Amino acid sequence: MRLRRAFLALLVVLSMPAAAQEGTGGKAPDPYENLQDWLTPRSAARWIPTASVGFDALLHTYPLAMTDTTETISEAFAAVGLEGRSGRVGPHRWRLQAGFSFGNELFRENLKAQWKYLDERRVTRWRLDGDLAGRQYQEDTGYSLASNNLEGRLTARAVPWVTQDHLLELRLDTGLMEYSNPSALEVRHRDAGAGVQYGSRLLAATPWRVAYRFAGRAYPDSAVIDRHTHSLEGDLEWRDPAGLTLHLYHATRRRLIRDEGLKPSAWMHWSDVSAQMPAGVGDVYLDVQSEIWRYDEESAVYLDSWQLDGVLGYRWGDLMRAGWRLGLAVENLAAGDSPETYTQLGLRGGVESYGTDLNGSLQVEYGRRHYHQTGGWDLLNDFSNDGSTGDLEFTYSDFHYFEIWLMGGWTISKNLRLDLMASYEPESHTEQDDDVSLGYASVRLVWHPRSWP
Repeated sequence: MRLRRAFLALLVVLSMPAAAQEGTGGKAPDPYENLQDWLTPRSAARWIPTASVGFDALLHTYPLAMTDTTETISEAFAAVGLEGRSGRVGPHRWRLQAGFSFGNELFRENLKAQWKYLDERRVTRWRLDGDLAGRQYQEDTGYSLASNNLEGRLTARAVPWVTQDHLLELRLDTGLMEYSNPSALEVRHRDAGAGVQYGSRLLAATPWRVAYRFAGRAYPDSAVIDRHTHSLEGDLEWRDPAGLTLHLYHATRRRLIRDEGLKPSAWMHWSDVSAQMPAGVGDVYLDVQSEIWRYDEESAVYLDSWQLDGVLGYRWGDLMRAGWRLGLAVENLAAGDSPETYTQLGLRGGVESYGTDLNGSLQVEYGRRHYHQTGGWDLLNDFSNDGSTGDLEFTYSDFHYFEIWLMGGWTISKNLRLDLMASYEPESHTEQDDDVSLGYASVRLVWHPRSWP
């Protein structure tokens, strides 16, 4: 309750006009008027309030104890917010966002702040970002995980060296997650990290970067799963005059666990490759993602695996009116002898438009997933020390799937907008008892008195 009152008080204070400072004749002094010629007097800060009402709904159907079970969670809510930004001249820039929402399921509060310092070349040399969010659930909430929580993060960046083409960035960050009633699935933690990044500047002809980060996470209630992570990543984007575009990204992470008897340490390798090439009236595009896990010691839960996803397709049209795309989507999970190993093939199509008052995107995919092994996974038998057979079994059966994703907005007037997001994912299995479906819908009516210039 105190947290909600503090956020409401902050919104009220920030919405008040700034008082004129004493001894200046009602005009606040300009701290930049004696700096270099490029520092023209800064424009005034701007504050914009927002208000919205909305409705979220979640639908999940699945089999349980030989019967179909349907879970639904719906929430109607109202929200208010305030955003402030500094003027766009001068070396110091800041941004502040505060918001509060209340509904029949929970209360939410959030506060985001950013400050940065620009040199005479408009290069950001110092930057601080802070984010704080809180949730308090109603006593009769339908959410199964309903412990009130507070999450925060603070990140500091510095650019000690920059040239016309390259820059070096240093980064420190820290964060926390607090729960009022911690549990096995809602675990309190603290984390901190440091990193360094070197690469080309944003507008380079061939952007590239390499980065290293070291991070640690501590769990106050479960110190045995404390961990440290070393990360190395890099990406490159290349274009040729004929219109061919190629983007490459790779990250390798080493995760070290304090007590490997509970959870083994592991290597993770993530790669992302995307390319597009002009062809006819549109472009041929390719997107591929690869995720590899290698554990120091495998178990029934922690298995070495390689998941490969890709889509090859063709897109055409004008995004300001209607842009279309059609492609073949493939997904493959290789997990050794695990019954989770599968191959999935689907046909994906979509349309998107962003040039009118009514804009958004629609994506539809239909396909089939085939599991390489039949049968199930006897969880209790895999975990028991004496080899006894348990009665908790996960089964995997082939299925056809259908996915619909809709996201759009309608600018009703200069100050009023309607936002919509929805998805529906049913699965039709060869074993009818395994059929599941998941649906989500969100609609929000947002008011703001003006937009940013």
